[in-house]
Amino acid sequence: MKKILLLCTVLSAASVIRTHSQSIGVGDILSIGETKYTGNDTLPDLSITPGGSGINQTWNYSALVSHHWDTLTAINPSEAPFSSNFPEANIAVENFSEGKIFYYYGKRDVDGLYIYGISGDIIGTGEDICLTFNPGFYMIKCIAMYQTTYNENYYLEITIPAPPNPYNAESVKQRSYTNASTIFDAWGQVTTPEGTYSILRQNTTEYRTDSLWIKIPVIGWSYIQTSQDTSNSYRYWANGIGIPVAELTYDPNADSVKSASYWVLNPDVGVAENNVQLMILYSNPASSQIFLNNLDFNSEYDIQLVDIYGRVVSYIALHNKIAENIDISNLAAGLYIINVSSQSRQILSGKIVIYK
Repeated sequence: MKKILLLCTVLSAASVIRTHSQSIGVGDILSIGETKYTGNDTLPDLSITPGGSGINQTWNYSALVSHHWDTLTAINPSEAPFSSNFPEANIAVENFSEGKIFYYYGKRDVDGLYIYGISGDIIGTGEDICLTFNPGFYMIKCIAMYQTTYNENYYLEITIPAPPNPYNAESVKQRSYTNASTIFDAWGQVTTPEGTYSILRQNTTEYRTDSLWIKIPVIGWSYIQTSQDTSNSYRYWANGIGIPVAELTYDPNADSVKSASYWVLNPDVGVAENNVQLMILYSNPASSQIFLNNLDFNSEYDIQLVDIYGRVVSYIALHNKIAENIDISNLAAGLYIINVSSQSRQILSGKIVIYK
């Protein structure tokens, strides 16, 4: 009799877990045509910690603040630069962040969101490059449920011109090997500045080994050093949002959260302690027009398009507008810089590719 009662108790507990824990499917992942916003906290409060794992957990991240906003827009890969590098991609995510635009190329299907590569000014040289993950990795694998696990390995290589150095090296190459171990280790409720959500938590531990090489004339490539690093990312997924409602980057060696972000329904400002409103620029590349959105109706804007020789080829002054189409049909194909300023203060600078 006791064994029967114990069995009933276990079955009842399992039923509660199945009833209340979250599951995340492809319908909960950003799809083409959707735009989402995130607030990014680059110096999280000490109260922001990953907390415990397990069932029916609670996390209070209401102390998060946004030091800058990101805009994530899912587009057709053909609308993104370098799309020919990723023929299997069926989605690209345009990430507008601090005046720069990055593109992530992936495949969204019933198995989840698989990432092939990234492009943009990744290393901060002012030049857009494209990097391919080999063989790629899942940002999230579906259907995800409590205690789902999977492991992945991928490789990345980047080569850039060498800065001045005593070896007269002409190029620097970094090879990165990553082993990523994912477990959906908790479910419960998380509170952010936007509200409280029922979530499933994804905990990914990345073990990365980086090797550094330099290319010396006549000699060729020479190995310099190897470094290793471990980090955790915690993503808090809710149904129907499209992106995590919160995400933490945690350094287990320092036992601290290095950065955090959270989903925002309608951002009001571009930077914490700064009343510059978030501005969205698209399409890019473009052929006939580009579109500026989320302008402050009460602000005045000066917009310049500059060619690669530094010449101002187009100028527009805006006032009492919340959005504006900018005609570029008369401009030749090529690379341009768009500069947007308000009250003599630059609030946006980015590259525009015009094709014909």
